[in-house]
Amino acid sequence: MTQSGLYKLSQKYVQLVKDLGGTYRDNKERPIYCCIKDRFCPDIYWAIPTSSISNRTSSQLDRIAHLCDLPDRDIRSCYYHIGHTNRPAIFKISNALPITESFIDSEYTSHGKHLILRDKKQIEIIERKLSRILFDESRYPNKYEQHISSIYAFLKNGQHNMKFEKSCGAVLFKQRGKRYYVLVKSTNNSFWGLPKGRVEANETEQETALREIMEETGVQAKIIGDFRRQIEYDMPCGARKQVVFFAAEYGADAEEFGSNPSEISNIVAVPLEEALKMLTHDDMRQVLLQADEWISQQRS
Repeated sequence: MTQSGLYKLSQKYVQLVKDLGGTYRDNKERPIYCCIKDRFCPDIYWAIPTSSISNRTSSQLDRIAHLCDLPDRDIRSCYYHIGHTNRPAIFKISNALPITESFIDSEYTSHGKHLILRDKKQIEIIERKLSRILFDESRYPNKYEQHISSIYAFLKNGQHNMKFEKSCGAVLFKQRGKRYYVLVKSTNNSFWGLPKGRVEANETEQETALREIMEETGVQAKIIGDFRRQIEYDMPCGARKQVVFFAAEYGADAEEFGSNPSEISNIVAVPLEEALKMLTHDDMRQVLLQADEWISQQRS
């Protein structure tokens, strides 16, 4: 996760809050704001639910503005912040959530790019208010309806037993009358799969996917549309792996691949039927089928 970035929360996190006795009231899947990294557990971040001002009634806005205008010594002055994301927005700071990357469904995008706040003054205000809410929570555990302390304890205890790894890639294809899909075989095993690789620091999901395509196949590709699928599985080392796939197209005239021989032992571009037979894992077959159907719909 990137600090100051906005994300979409997975439903399994909403269920976790409920399972731990808390309440999470947002049923519209609004974005959360990744505010700060936890001081004690580096895999835990503190996130704040947001909502558009346009979704609030005038009486609700008056109430929120009244709370924000209370004297600084009043903790209720930290419950909200009225600010701006890609639109006028309310940051519900008293609903702060400790979260790990495994509970993030996707980046929240605006005009095709991951939305990251840049207003330093706004960021400082939100961080100051969040610090006071967390201090208040430390004095009165589970004071707030989401049960911050219970969620934090659950995530902290789980840190010692489970690691999390995230990769991004793409269903890479070219259209030359027929559609040809690119499969790669890793030097580490005999598996045929789709181009993908680990997310590096400060990369967006799409940036990772395009970089890995170039590194593994040597072709320049373009991500098309809003196709996005996610799979998860447990690795032999005990870590939980999350892989996000986009749809990406490369030039129909491209004839040769230029893979990194230390990572990729073989690359092919084959029609759908052959690709489905060659792919080693069922979850990637499902991603490929879904992508092929989506591409066909877009081009019909």
